Amino acid sequence: MDDIREAVVTARVIIADLTDHNPNVFYELGICHALGKNVILITQDRNVPSDVRHIRYFHYEYTPPGMEQLERALERTLRGLLH
Repeated sequence: MDDIREAVVTARVIIADLTDHNPNVFYELGICHALGKNVILITQDRNVPSDVRHIRYFHYEYTPPGMEQLERALERTLRGLLH
């Protein structure tokens, strides 16, 4: 947990993959939001839990074209957040 806390504290942007509805990811996402961190949500599953559905997320397919599309979307978003 200390490693995760340190990574979150020092990160400028966090990318959280909600695909498997992993409780740890949602816990860490809560920490990020409490700390006011910029978080980019991504998921392969369109069934995003209602608690975070209002936050913009990128849906992607785990295919070569889908990953290329996600990469472009993340690049645009990161440029906007970091400049």
